[in-house]
Order: sequence, then structure tokens, then C-alpha cells
Amino acid sequence: MNYRPNRFAYIFAGLFFYFTIGLYVESKGQEQISLRDIPILVQKNLPQLNAAKAIAESGKSLIDFEKRSLMPEFTVAYQANIATFNNITGISYPGLIMPISGPPSVSNNNNFIPGSAATAFITWRPITFGQRKAAIDRAVAHYNLANANYDELSLRYKVIAISTYLEAVYFKHLSKNSKANISRFSNSLQQSLVLSKNGLKPGIDTIQLQSSLAQAQIELLQNENNYKQKLIELSSLIGKADDDKTLILADTVFA
Repeated sequence: MNYRPNRFAYIFAGLFFYFTIGLYVESKGQEQISLRDIPILVQKNLPQLNAAKAIAESGKSLIDFEKRSLMPEFTVAYQANIATFNNITGISYPGLIMPISGPPSVSNNNNFIPGSAATAFITWRPITFGQRKAAIDRAVAHYNLANANYDELSLRYKVIAISTYLEAVYFKHLSKNSKANISRFSNSLQQSLVLSKNGLKPGIDTIQLQSSLAQAQIELLQNENNYKQKLIELSSLIGKADDDKTLILADTVFA
């Protein structure tokens, strides 16, 4: 006996596949953001803060550099080359080795021979009459100033991002209220049209309801535009402006 699958099984399988893929794509295209995540994301992803942090780190490197000037500086250079016997003592690469001019002998010898040279320099400034300490103090002051600027900038952007998040939540709730008003005015308008048609209610009430409905629709468009604008601002503040994912506000109890 041949088994013939029921066509409803194909339909059920197709619907299951469609909704599964749809939910997966929707989840990939959305990202939930909580209010408590905002300060962390701002501090981690905002380019302005990363630049300020890099400046502060460079100031720390400057402190280490100024402190290392107390130690002797030992520099070594070495070079090797092949030249004629006449010119081997006059060859020098750019560096710490001074070239020597003139042939090594009175005879003319153009045979190629290898040659090498090495040098070492020691630089030490044990006494600077307070210049080293002043340079270190200046580097420390610049480092502290850079850290203070970073902390101030970080706090400022965090406050702006949190405020933007709350404003987005506010406009989202205003959109819900506008949708509720549209539904209420639409139902009242339908009732008013029926009553006005039967002569049980004056037509002026219908005109007023139509005006209220149009105003509610305009408010809905404005609130939705403001909500999208706040999401764009929030995305740029938390470093999500280049993502294709749509931000979903997880905390909506503040409005």
C-alpha cells in the first residue's frame, strides 16, 4: 500500500516554516535596550569618549617618558655593507655612524670587499636644575586635566542619552494615547452618523467629531515622527547608528 501524505500536512509544515523564519528574521532585525544599559553603551561605543580616553592615556605615557629621562640612555648602531676597497671606509647609512672620507691606501683597488662598523652612545643628564621635575609635574597636570575632561564628557553624554531614552518612551506612550483617541473618535463618529441620519442628533456634532478625529491623526503622526527621531539620536549616542537593527525600548514604565 502506497502512502500518500495529506495535503494538510504540507500546508501545516509550510506555515510552521514561514512563521519560524519570520520570527527569526524579526529577532535578528531588532535589539532590546534597557535604561540601565545606556551608560555602559555610551561609555563603550561613543567615538567622542573613546577619543577623550585616548588623550588621557597618552598623557600617562608622557609621564612615564619624563620619568625615564633620569636613567642613562644607551644607543647602539651597527651597519654592514659591500663596497670597493677604495670606498669602504667612506660608506655610511643614515644613523649614528659618522662617515670617513678618503681611501685607506695610496694604491687604487676596486675589488669588492665586505665592511662593517658599530658605535655606541651613552646620554645621561643627572642634573637638570629642576627641569626634569617641572616636566614631570607638567605631564601629571596634563594627565589629571585630561581625565577630568573625560569624566565630565562621559557624564554629560550619559545624561543626554538617558534623557533621550526617556523622551522616546514619552513619545511612544503619546502615540498609544493618540491611537486610543483615534479609535474612540472613530466609534463616536460612526454613532453620530447613524443618529444624524435618523434625525436623532444634529449634524454639527458629526463635524466636530470629524475635526477631533483629524486632529488625533495629526498628533499620532507627530508623535511617531518624534519617537523615531529620538531613536535615531539614541542610536548615535550608544554607537548603534550603523546597525540595521531596530531599537526596542525595554523600560516603558516611566511615562
